[in-house]
Amino acid sequence: MKKITLILMAFIASTCMWQINAQTYSGTTGPVASVGTSQFTVNVPLTGTIGTDYEIDNLTITNMTHTFDGDLDISLIAPSGEIMLLAGGNGGSGDNYIGTVFNNNANPCIESGAVPFTGTWEPEGGLTVNAEGDCTTNQIFANVFNGVSVNGTWILNVLDNFAGDGGNMNAWEITFNSLGPVPITECGPSPLPIPAVGTTGPMDPSPAVVTTVGTVGVDYSIASVEIDLTHTFDADLDITLVSPNGLTLDLSSDNGGAGDNYTNTVFADGFPSITTGSPPFTGTFEPEGGPMNPFFAGEPVNGNWTLNIFDDVGGDSGTLLSYCINFDPILVIGNPPVISCPADITASNAAGQCGAVVNFAGTAIDVEDGNISGDIISTPPSGSFFNVGTTTVTMEVTDSDGNTVSCDFDVTIEDNEDPVIACQDITVELDAN
Repeated sequence: MKKITLILMAFIASTCMWQINAQTYSGTTGPVASVGTSQFTVNVPLTGTIGTDYEIDNLTITNMTHTFDGDLDISLIAPSGEIMLLAGGNGGSGDNYIGTVFNNNANPCIESGAVPFTGTWEPEGGLTVNAEGDCTTNQIFANVFNGVSVNGTWILNVLDNFAGDGGNMNAWEITFNSLGPVPITECGPSPLPIPAVGTTGPMDPSPAVVTTVGTVGVDYSIASVEIDLTHTFDADLDITLVSPNGLTLDLSSDNGGAGDNYTNTVFADGFPSITTGSPPFTGTFEPEGGPMNPFFAGEPVNGNWTLNIFDDVGGDSGTLLSYCINFDPILVIGNPPVISCPADITASNAAGQCGAVVNFAGTAIDVEDGNISGDIISTPPSGSFFNVGTTTVTMEVTDSDGNTVSCDFDVTIEDNEDPVIACQDITVELDAN
């Protein structure tokens, strides 16, 4: 059993699919001077610009100690020198910034917070390392850093304006979101009678018109096809999806017997076939003709994706209530690494034990990062004690672009040790009776 899976670093939420490639980078740590400037850096390997290719989602001070927060002006400096004040002179004699998240999503102003400023806050927004912003200006990440190259060294600048107190930057990070393409949903005309005339023959085609340019399998994947229809004899219906170039995939043909309707029926790859369902086919099913993405790979996304329905037996009719097709963008930053697991391992149990220690290693090569085999995380790890039986081991590695891949293999421990019987003599004495 060996399989390889590509995992996109994703937030899988329909309302924020544009964040599919969120990239988080951790910065350097060290002492915060008792007076003067301390700078903590992070090198960002991404290529592109703020506002076109990426946005700053947030900067998080996970843990910074300081014995008088009011002394501090904290700012972010871009590789090209642009400055944005995050917090200036807040917190009075209070201590520390713990779990402090700065972003521009209409959060409370950092000035309204209290030490240790745990939570999510609007940055103050001044344009120098000690400018006092008020969170009401238009000085937000998107505007201050618009057009700035994301690649290079970003600096978290901490200015202590008064002597006598100090601290330590223990952990901080910055997160960038890709501004790549967004999901596509297009719907065809409805309602439409099934069939168009009488009780046998074709329905008028229902084309969902997609204007976004791209290629299936390269730029977008087909996430799902959704239909809702009424009909008084489902087995009369042949339902097909036709691509802009004319490839025709059988979604469902002659299924459902004398049952009625397709209600909230979703076709998507990787689910049980529609042939296993029953009317009204509510749920998610794979098309009868097989998965959509391998079938339509290389087809243009842009054009008419047409739903056709043919009633091949007279006597019954219905109505197409709705039809929509959904595409998800394929977003991978850089090239994902290639990981190789060892072959399945079979070993004998250790003498006198119901298992054995097994060691193993995998390899991982990335186009940009080179050999990253040392970054592989195995669950359970090499050198673990494996009980008799079969255990699946997962190896996973993440490259500098945040692309994660994994592979699995089996470790089987066989009990090949003969049992040992221990015998002993027994003496029994009978009483006089």
